[in-house]
Formats: sequence, C-alpha cells, structure tokens
Amino acid sequence: MIALLCSVPVEYELLRSALPGLRSLVLGSKPVFLGSLGGRDVALCAGGLGKANAAHAATLLLSRFNPAALIVFGIGGAYPSSGARIGDIALATEEIAGDDGVLTPEGFRDTEHIGIPLVRTGQVTLHNRFPASEMPLAGFYDSL
Repeated sequence: MIALLCSVPVEYELLRSALPGLRSLVLGSKPVFLGSLGGRDVALCAGGLGKANAAHAATLLLSRFNPAALIVFGIGGAYPSSGARIGDIALATEEIAGDDGVLTPEGFRDTEHIGIPLVRTGQVTLHNRFPASEMPLAGFYDSL
C-alpha cells in the first residue's frame, strides 16, 4: 500500500478519476479513496490546508494502513511567479516552518532566536528547519 496525501481535492481529481475499482471511506473527518495504481494498492486523501491538517491526515493514513510509503504531493507553492509548471516535480532538501516563532517589537523571531526548539530528541535539536530524509530515491522508486 502506498498512501498519497495532498491538501485539497483539486490536487487529486485527475489521479482519482484514473483509479480503477475506487472505494471510499472516511477516516476521522477525512475522505479517503482506495484503489490501485500501477498494480499497487493506494490510499488517496486530501487532508486540508496547513500543517495541522497535513499531520492529522498523515497520522490517520499511517495508523490505518501502515503504508510502505507516504507521498505528499500538490502545488507546493507553485504560484505563477515560482517558475514551476503543472507536472513539474520538486524534491525538497528541507522543510522550513516559517510560521513558528513570535512577533516582537523588532519583528518576527523564529524559534531558534527565542531558544525554543520544535524538536529535541537525543542528539538532535531542530528549530524552524527540518532536513529531508536521506533515503536513496532511486532505490525507493525501484521498490514501487
């Protein structure tokens, strides 16, 4: 099973219309569509806008299906001025939580500036920047 997650239905409509034997269910408040793609079972979900909705939908998909992979897709900020076109693939090297921090009289300050990490586990302390997985993508795609 591969879980496919986007924010809004317009991002998955073309894919959803191409899934044979489509079934649907609701996880939490999120509609999920089940089908197959390239001989693999898939679960397709539009989790809603924002990181809280994305985290909620990802948790629901991972808990229910224990997928081999969770692929997050969508426009990813591909606004006309970005230079990205429909169908382009962008792979992130890091995620940046640009909305976590505080507003001070001197302006916005991120969590590193105020000394409050968003993640602290063992030797790792992360503030507003999260490095992407170093999983070898070629091997991952071959396994699909």
